Amino acid sequence: MRLVVSAPSIALLTSLSGLAPSEALAAPAAGPGDIWGGGGGIPGVAPVRINEIRIDEPGGFDNNEYVELVGQPGFSLNGMHYIVIGDTPTGTIETVISLAGRVMPADGSFVIAKAAFAIGVADYTFPTNFENNDVVTHMLLTGFTGAIGDNIDPNADGIPDFTPWSATVDVVVIFGAPGELPYGPGATCTAGPACQTVDPPNPPGQVFRCPDGLGPWHSGNFDIATVPSTDTPGGPNTCACGDGIVVTGEQCDTMGNSATCDADCTFPVCGDGVVNMAAGEACDTMGASATCDADCTLPV
Repeated sequence: MRLVVSAPSIALLTSLSGLAPSEALAAPAAGPGDIWGGGGGIPGVAPVRINEIRIDEPGGFDNNEYVELVGQPGFSLNGMHYIVIGDTPTGTIETVISLAGRVMPADGSFVIAKAAFAIGVADYTFPTNFENNDVVTHMLLTGFTGAIGDNIDPNADGIPDFTPWSATVDVVVIFGAPGELPYGPGATCTAGPACQTVDPPNPPGQVFRCPDGLGPWHSGNFDIATVPSTDTPGGPNTCACGDGIVVTGEQCDTMGNSATCDADCTFPVCGDGVVNMAAGEACDTMGASATCDADCTLPV
């Protein structure tokens, strides 16, 4: 099954928020708790982003569904809603979660999950029931006035005919089996650092961002028991070379040197200056030298 995970660019968020391009200013990401560089970000756009989502797992009960938001610690989530569009007919709102009265915790991570959630600690317990077998659009909004069952696209052309919200803070489109249409960057975003296409071996189960907050999206493990785990609700995502999870910027990751991967997460190549004995290299001085032959064997 083909899974496409799309996230918006800063330009898209700016346009959806009614800002002039000159008003946009993206602060560098530094992981949960400080993704806005000490309170910076995009003027007029809430300093909060969708960071990690699980919509499915083996067994059919999906007790460990969750959404992790990251953002500026202490920021009020009052007036914000998390919604999912994807029910039949296309364009139908199927999930609405009000964040009224909620505040971003001191660690910069806010987890929404079911009462039976067992792989982390929820900041807000909510009976989620995320659809996982077609195209779903997850959105973080302000000024939402709609309701479950509302259809934003009655003529089913993929273009919202009405948007019962004042601003889009963040949006992620997950493409599973063909079905409903995407509403957000998935309709037009095909390349670039904020749009990514991945082909997992299983139906979509979990997706996460690297780096946290503003990075591109990746497909995670379908099974929560898979090791190494890609589920890190409430903590930094698995984005480092050596953690066993291949993300953007890495060719491979076997948690150290192996026959198929160097410790720096690149493919083994004689002449790259990285000695990988597991790949048959005795030395590597990036060419012939007094201590190493050009074929990465010791001089005889």
